[in-house]
Amino acid sequence: MLARARAANTLSWDLIPGIFVGLHDELLAPIRRILAWMEGYEPPSGTEPSPFPSYSSREVAVKWWWLMGLGRWIGCGEDGVREFRRAADHVHEQWQGDEPGPIATAVLIAIAAGRYQLVEWICQQCLSEMGRLMVWDDDRPIVEFARWMARHLEAGGARDARVVARFEAALRAWYEVQGVGTSWASVALWLKEIYWESGVTKTPEETLLRLYEVLPQIVKPDFSKRPETA
Repeated sequence: MLARARAANTLSWDLIPGIFVGLHDELLAPIRRILAWMEGYEPPSGTEPSPFPSYSSREVAVKWWWLMGLGRWIGCGEDGVREFRRAADHVHEQWQGDEPGPIATAVLIAIAAGRYQLVEWICQQCLSEMGRLMVWDDDRPIVEFARWMARHLEAGGARDARVVARFEAALRAWYEVQGVGTSWASVALWLKEIYWESGVTKTPEETLLRLYEVLPQIVKPDFSKRPETA
């Protein structure tokens, strides 16, 4: 199980952040190699003992599937929905137990899986008696946006200009209180769900580099600028 957890962590901590600084072409091969390894390995069940004291076994399974889906999108241009749905199944089981995972990650995975009612159910678990979402201030902007977006899509709405505008406002607010930090994989999946799934962008690389337009205060490294756009 340790090897499986490390494969997911390599995608999250090492490879995906590199795409944001313009190393897309250089990192495609490593991403595809890790995906091939993951596909040939028995996925975590979510019930076996976790090798990490800070991660439950269910959380390891969630991370395996959603990062595999994200890697499939970045490395192969596929939507990764099959993997996101598996991750969402584990999220649901995780939240039914005594150790629910981070709400910001849970609602994002549910949206990527097309499980909009799951987003609402997760948020319902965090309501106060007054009906206010009881989440950390760091996560509030993006969680409240996720709940709104899930309701919008569940009602038959499209990923239209209103969704894009509300997402960008939520991302800016989220960045103000939290920064990107170790959340590069989450940011990547949000960008996919907003820009790529709506057809605003056409490739994973274009989608991820959109971050610098939404958050101009993040300085884009000089070496990430392609000759044709420099």
